[in-house]
Amino acid sequence: MCYCKFGAGTSGVRSATGARCTLRSAAFPLGVPGLSSFHQAKVNSANMLYALAIEIVVFCSRRGTIINIANPVNRLAWAALVLLSAQHSGEAATAYNALEKVVSHACCHGSQRRKSTAWLGTASVFSSLTAVCQNDHEHAPWGVRWNGGGWVFDTSSEAAYPTLLAQRVTACLVHVATRRGLSLQPSLRSHDLATATRGKQSKKHHPLIPEFHRGATLLAGTAPTVKLGHYHTPKQFLSMAKATTEGDHVDHLEQTAEEEISLGFVEGPFEPEASAVAGGKQRHGSGRWQGKCLDLSKAYKQVRVLPTQRHLSVIIFHDIEGLTRQWRFG
Repeated sequence: MCYCKFGAGTSGVRSATGARCTLRSAAFPLGVPGLSSFHQAKVNSANMLYALAIEIVVFCSRRGTIINIANPVNRLAWAALVLLSAQHSGEAATAYNALEKVVSHACCHGSQRRKSTAWLGTASVFSSLTAVCQNDHEHAPWGVRWNGGGWVFDTSSEAAYPTLLAQRVTACLVHVATRRGLSLQPSLRSHDLATATRGKQSKKHHPLIPEFHRGATLLAGTAPTVKLGHYHTPKQFLSMAKATTEGDHVDHLEQTAEEEISLGFVEGPFEPEASAVAGGKQRHGSGRWQGKCLDLSKAYKQVRVLPTQRHLSVIIFHDIEGLTRQWRFG
């Protein structure tokens, strides 16, 4: 995502006598004629930022990158952007006009004041942020106050987005990423991949599937605090395993399995018994066997198996060539 937000507007300034000098207007969004060299320099600097925003819009449009331009609703910067996109090229005008403007009041997203803000972004990405205040709650006043030995304008306290708005924007981006089939997991560094190959794992990376579904803390009077972990049910475990897209460690499984066999921990290949289990003819239990995956690369916590149940544990995975490899505990 690319995010653009401009600073203070340059529509007008006040002189030392309090008189207001207009720098922009609806008829002249890029600057009114006859400005002094000082004021013209301020307008030109802002126009350069607006022109850069149009370049960014074209850049993101070509690559399908999400973009968002935030600014107060009534700023003349919006008119300047429209004019600059038309002056840039037909491609820029088309890309700019394809963006969707979402208007909301900041108080509807966790702010204390009724500030109207417009978000011009990729179509259908931030639509859920639309919110108009119905004046059904109190608002903090606008003004200036003396604090810490200096004057503080209330507009400065609204510069940072509130936590609630940040969470809602994140939810919008997560929804788009999921819809596009993008992975939200950070890519592993080459060092991390090499470490996993050696059968080790850094504590920086969490397991693909947590060992416990949830934890609980019990207080037993004067006794020490007891922490309990509740395991996943088979249905929960299978659901999480299906949702896991990580596969960087799969090509290491066959080599690791061979090492486990040489150490006497696993015997195989054992295709006949595994086929019998898959066909519903297992020695214990009944019904169709769903399967269970055990990561032998030591990159994550191992599955504990009772000695009396070792003959019931079967490991199935696909090797680098796509062939099915099946093993059981000895």
